[in-house]
Amino acid sequence: MAEFLLILRRRAALREKQESRRRRKRERIFRPRITIIDMPDEMAVVRYRLDKQTILDLCQELRGDLEPITNRSKAIPVHVKLLAVLNFYATGSYQHSVGDGVGMSQPTFSRCLNQVTAALKKRVGHYIYFPKDKHSLEKIKQDFCSVSSFPDVLGAVDCIHVALKPPAAVEHLFRNKKLFHSMNMQVVCDATCTITNVVANYPGATHDSYIFNNCCLKTQLQNKDFGEGWLLGM
Repeated sequence: MAEFLLILRRRAALREKQESRRRRKRERIFRPRITIIDMPDEMAVVRYRLDKQTILDLCQELRGDLEPITNRSKAIPVHVKLLAVLNFYATGSYQHSVGDGVGMSQPTFSRCLNQVTAALKKRVGHYIYFPKDKHSLEKIKQDFCSVSSFPDVLGAVDCIHVALKPPAAVEHLFRNKKLFHSMNMQVVCDATCTITNVVANYPGATHDSYIFNNCCLKTQLQNKDFGEGWLLGM
Protein backbone atom coordinates (compact mmCIF):
# COMPACT_ATOMS: atom_id res chain seq x y z
CA MET A 1 0.00 0.00 0.00
CA ALA A 2 2.83 2.37 0.89
CA GLU A 3 4.53 1.66 -2.45
CA PHE A 4 1.29 2.37 -4.32
CA LEU A 5 0.86 5.73 -2.56
CA LEU A 6 4.49 6.61 -3.33
CA ILE A 7 3.93 5.91 -7.02
CA LEU A 8 0.82 8.09 -7.03
CA ARG A 9 2.72 10.94 -5.35
CA ARG A 10 5.54 10.68 -7.88
CA ARG A 11 3.11 10.72 -10.78
CA ALA A 12 1.30 13.73 -9.35
CA ALA A 13 4.61 15.54 -8.85
CA LEU A 14 5.64 14.74 -12.42
CA ARG A 15 2.33 16.01 -13.81
CA GLU A 16 2.65 19.20 -11.77
CA LYS A 17 6.20 19.72 -13.04
CA GLN A 18 5.12 19.20 -16.66
CA GLU A 19 2.19 21.57 -16.24
CA SER A 20 4.47 24.17 -14.71
CA ARG A 21 6.78 23.94 -17.72
CA ARG A 22 3.87 24.43 -20.10
CA ARG A 23 2.67 27.48 -18.20
CA ARG A 24 6.10 29.01 -17.97
CA LYS A 25 6.47 31.74 -20.55
CA ARG A 26 9.33 31.00 -22.88
CA GLU A 27 11.82 33.82 -23.22
CA ARG A 28 11.77 35.21 -26.76
CA ILE A 29 15.14 35.18 -28.49
CA PHE A 30 15.66 37.83 -31.14
CA ARG A 31 18.45 37.37 -33.65
CA PRO A 32 20.27 40.31 -35.19
CA ARG A 33 18.17 41.81 -38.00
CA ILE A 34 19.48 41.88 -41.56
CA THR A 35 20.60 45.07 -43.25
CA ILE A 36 21.96 46.05 -46.66
CA ILE A 37 23.77 49.24 -45.65
CA ASP A 38 27.26 47.72 -45.84
CA MET A 39 26.41 45.10 -48.47
CA PRO A 40 28.09 45.44 -51.90
CA ASP A 41 25.65 46.09 -54.73
CA GLU A 42 26.74 42.88 -56.48
CA MET A 43 25.82 40.79 -53.44
CA ALA A 44 22.46 42.54 -53.13
CA VAL A 45 21.63 41.66 -56.75
CA VAL A 46 22.64 38.02 -56.22
CA ARG A 47 20.66 37.70 -52.99
CA TYR A 48 17.61 39.83 -53.79
CA ARG A 49 17.73 40.35 -57.61
CA LEU A 50 17.65 44.12 -57.02
CA ASP A 51 20.36 46.69 -56.36
CA LYS A 52 20.50 48.50 -53.02
CA GLN A 53 19.00 51.77 -54.22
CA THR A 54 16.01 49.97 -55.76
CA ILE A 55 15.47 48.07 -52.51
CA LEU A 56 15.60 51.29 -50.49
CA ASP A 57 13.13 52.93 -52.89
CA LEU A 58 10.85 49.91 -52.56
CA CYS A 59 11.02 50.12 -48.76
CA GLN A 60 9.85 53.70 -48.94
CA GLU A 61 7.12 52.86 -51.46
CA LEU A 62 5.70 50.02 -49.35
CA ARG A 63 6.20 51.58 -45.92
CA GLY A 64 2.55 52.53 -45.50
CA ASP A 65 1.49 48.89 -46.00
CA LEU A 66 4.30 47.20 -44.08
CA GLU A 67 4.86 49.52 -41.10
CA PRO A 68 4.22 47.62 -37.84
CA ILE A 69 1.02 48.75 -36.12
CA THR A 70 2.44 47.84 -32.72
CA ASN A 71 4.72 50.00 -30.60
CA ARG A 72 6.70 47.02 -29.34
CA SER A 73 10.45 47.51 -29.63
CA LYS A 74 10.86 44.05 -31.17
CA ALA A 75 8.32 44.52 -33.99
CA ILE A 76 9.66 43.48 -37.40
CA PRO A 77 10.89 46.54 -39.34
CA VAL A 78 9.78 47.23 -42.91
CA HIS A 79 13.18 46.55 -44.45
CA VAL A 80 13.49 43.17 -42.70
CA LYS A 81 10.08 42.05 -43.99
CA LEU A 82 10.92 43.19 -47.51
CA LEU A 83 14.43 41.70 -47.62
CA ALA A 84 13.22 38.34 -46.31
CA VAL A 85 10.45 38.16 -48.90
CA LEU A 86 12.69 39.35 -51.76
CA ASN A 87 15.15 36.61 -50.85
CA PHE A 88 12.32 34.07 -50.91
CA TYR A 89 11.20 35.33 -54.34
CA ALA A 90 14.78 35.19 -55.64
CA THR A 91 15.76 31.76 -54.36
CA GLY A 92 12.53 29.78 -54.18
CA SER A 93 13.74 28.39 -50.86
CA TYR A 94 11.53 26.94 -48.13
CA GLN A 95 9.74 29.41 -45.88
CA HIS A 96 11.27 28.02 -42.70
CA SER A 97 14.79 28.28 -44.18
CA VAL A 98 14.33 31.92 -45.17
CA GLY A 99 12.71 32.67 -41.83
CA ASP A 100 15.57 31.07 -39.91
CA GLY A 101 18.04 33.26 -41.79
CA VAL A 102 16.39 36.46 -40.53
CA GLY A 103 15.27 35.30 -37.10
CA MET A 104 11.60 34.64 -37.94
CA SER A 105 9.49 31.58 -37.30
CA GLN A 106 7.81 30.02 -40.34
CA PRO A 107 4.33 31.33 -39.38
CA THR A 108 5.74 34.84 -38.90
CA PHE A 109 7.52 34.73 -42.24
CA SER A 110 4.35 33.44 -43.91
CA ARG A 111 2.45 36.49 -42.63
CA CYS A 112 5.21 38.79 -43.91
CA LEU A 113 5.12 37.03 -47.29
CA ASN A 114 1.38 37.60 -47.62
CA GLN A 115 1.72 41.20 -46.48
CA VAL A 116 4.53 42.11 -48.92
CA THR A 117 2.92 40.25 -51.83
CA ALA A 118 -0.40 42.04 -51.28
CA ALA A 119 1.38 45.42 -51.09
CA LEU A 120 3.20 44.76 -54.37
CA LYS A 121 0.05 43.49 -56.07
CA LYS A 122 -1.77 46.73 -55.19
CA ARG A 123 0.81 48.66 -57.21
CA VAL A 124 1.12 46.46 -60.29
CA GLY A 125 -1.12 48.64 -62.46
CA HIS A 126 0.86 51.74 -61.54
CA TYR A 127 4.14 50.33 -62.83
CA ILE A 128 3.27 47.66 -65.40
CA TYR A 129 1.06 49.00 -68.18
CA PHE A 130 1.13 49.21 -71.97
CA PRO A 131 1.31 52.86 -73.09
CA LYS A 132 -1.64 54.23 -75.03
CA ASP A 133 -0.74 57.84 -75.72
CA LYS A 134 0.76 58.60 -79.13
CA HIS A 135 3.93 60.22 -77.80
CA SER A 136 4.90 57.20 -75.66
CA LEU A 137 4.14 54.74 -78.47
CA GLU A 138 6.25 56.71 -80.95
CA LYS A 139 9.13 56.82 -78.48
CA ILE A 140 8.99 53.03 -78.08
CA LYS A 141 9.14 52.61 -81.86
CA GLN A 142 12.07 55.02 -82.14
CA ASP A 143 13.96 53.25 -79.34
CA PHE A 144 13.55 49.84 -80.99
CA CYS A 145 14.50 51.27 -84.38
CA SER A 146 17.68 52.80 -82.98
CA VAL A 147 18.64 49.50 -81.36
CA SER A 148 17.82 47.11 -84.21
CA SER A 149 16.76 49.22 -87.23
CA PHE A 150 13.45 47.34 -87.03
CA PRO A 151 10.50 49.71 -87.65
CA ASP A 152 7.14 50.01 -85.84
CA VAL A 153 7.98 47.64 -82.97
CA LEU A 154 5.79 48.26 -79.92
CA GLY A 155 7.37 45.63 -77.71
CA ALA A 156 9.36 42.43 -77.43
CA VAL A 157 7.39 39.41 -76.22
CA ASP A 158 8.50 36.08 -74.79
CA CYS A 159 7.50 33.54 -72.16
CA ILE A 160 9.40 32.50 -69.07
CA HIS A 161 8.89 29.50 -66.81
CA VAL A 162 8.82 30.22 -63.08
CA ALA A 163 9.35 27.04 -61.06
CA LEU A 164 6.95 26.09 -58.27
CA LYS A 165 5.55 23.18 -56.30
CA PRO A 166 2.32 22.21 -58.11
CA PRO A 167 -1.04 21.26 -56.60
CA ALA A 168 -1.08 17.47 -56.37
CA ALA A 169 -4.49 17.05 -58.04
CA VAL A 170 -3.42 18.79 -61.28
CA GLU A 171 0.33 18.21 -61.18
CA HIS A 172 0.48 17.25 -64.86
CA LEU A 173 -0.80 20.68 -65.94
CA PHE A 174 2.27 22.34 -64.43
CA ARG A 175 4.92 20.00 -65.92
CA ASN A 176 6.56 21.88 -68.80
CA LYS A 177 8.49 20.53 -71.79
CA LYS A 178 11.72 20.66 -69.78
CA LEU A 179 10.06 18.32 -67.27
CA PHE A 180 9.94 20.61 -64.25
CA HIS A 181 6.87 22.23 -62.71
CA SER A 182 6.23 25.89 -63.41
CA MET A 183 3.93 28.73 -64.33
CA ASN A 184 4.38 29.86 -67.94
CA MET A 185 4.37 33.65 -67.89
CA GLN A 186 4.21 35.90 -70.94
CA VAL A 187 6.17 39.15 -70.61
CA VAL A 188 6.33 42.17 -72.94
CA CYS A 189 8.97 44.88 -72.58
CA ASP A 190 10.10 47.98 -74.45
CA ALA A 191 13.59 48.67 -75.85
CA THR A 192 14.84 49.75 -72.41
CA CYS A 193 13.69 46.42 -70.90
CA THR A 194 10.88 48.13 -68.99
CA ILE A 195 8.09 45.57 -68.56
CA THR A 196 4.83 46.81 -70.08
CA ASN A 197 2.58 43.73 -69.95
CA VAL A 198 2.46 40.44 -68.06
CA VAL A 199 0.17 37.43 -68.36
CA ALA A 200 0.73 35.12 -65.38
CA ASN A 201 -2.36 32.90 -65.41
CA TYR A 202 -1.18 29.71 -67.12
CA PRO A 203 0.47 26.52 -65.81
CA GLY A 204 3.74 25.29 -67.30
CA ALA A 205 2.26 22.78 -69.76
CA THR A 206 0.51 25.60 -71.64
CA HIS A 207 2.09 26.44 -75.01
CA ASP A 208 3.41 29.96 -75.57
CA SER A 209 1.23 30.46 -78.64
CA TYR A 210 -1.93 29.59 -76.69
CA ILE A 211 -1.12 32.24 -74.09
CA PHE A 212 -0.56 34.92 -76.74
CA ASN A 213 -3.62 33.97 -78.79
CA ASN A 214 -5.82 34.32 -75.71
CA CYS A 215 -4.39 37.50 -74.23
CA CYS A 216 -6.09 40.90 -74.32
CA LEU A 217 -3.01 42.54 -75.82
CA LYS A 218 -3.32 40.53 -79.03
CA THR A 219 -6.93 41.68 -79.44
CA GLN A 220 -5.91 45.29 -78.82
CA LEU A 221 -3.16 45.05 -81.43
CA GLN A 222 -5.55 43.49 -83.96
CA ASN A 223 -8.03 46.29 -83.31
CA LYS A 224 -5.19 48.81 -83.78
CA ASP A 225 -5.85 50.34 -80.38
CA PHE A 226 -2.21 51.46 -80.45
CA GLY A 227 -2.13 52.44 -84.12
CA GLU A 228 0.26 50.74 -86.53
CA GLY A 229 2.78 48.44 -84.94
CA TRP A 230 3.54 44.91 -83.79
CA LEU A 231 5.28 42.85 -81.16
CA LEU A 232 8.63 41.24 -81.84
CA GLY A 233 8.75 37.60 -80.71
CA MET A 234 11.92 36.55 -78.93
